[in-house]
Amino acid sequence: MSRMAGVVWQERGLTVVPTLRWRTKHDYDNVSSGIPMPSIVAVATYGSRRDPELRTEFERGLPAMVERLEPSAVVVFGSTQARVFTQLAGRTEFIEYLPPMAARREARPEKSIPDQPSLFEVA
Repeated sequence: MSRMAGVVWQERGLTVVPTLRWRTKHDYDNVSSGIPMPSIVAVATYGSRRDPELRTEFERGLPAMVERLEPSAVVVFGSTQARVFTQLAGRTEFIEYLPPMAARREARPEKSIPDQPSLFEVA
């Protein structure tokens, strides 16, 4: 259904960036089906950061998707801190997108300065 919606939107002049999601290696054919080569695709790391099994499957699947689709770029919704991104850096460009709240969390220092008010303090 999502690929069909993408075709309709493209026919109406919109730029479509397909998002790739897989659970196991058995999903790879379905996930990569209908994606033009080379193109820009998107992935998300949000659901896999805290779950070791999901993280492992993501890190196994990303190289497979890069090999199959040879994308010109991959937009990553979430952090690109995982080792898999470093390993694939020469194969494609990874563009990290962190929503404003996540970007603030990533940029926050480990220890707050005592004289500075916290973002969450009430004046």
